[in-house]
Amino acid sequence: GARIVRTGRPPWRIAHARATLSIANPALTRATLLDANGYAAREVAVERTGEHLTVELPPDTMYLVLH
Repeated sequence: GARIVRTGRPPWRIAHARATLSIANPALTRATLLDANGYAAREVAVERTGEHLTVELPPDTMYLVLH
């Protein structure tokens, strides 16, 4: 994996996201994409394999909440 060491400062110029997250947390069951203002925009499909939740980020992802 890669590590983000600097995020820069606003205004951010965001390219299309290309990432897949896999998190070992059995309590997580869903993901919600937020808009640039932090409001819920839509649910994002997730896949559960054992204790891992995997989600492929939509290209327009800026913020994502895992529940």
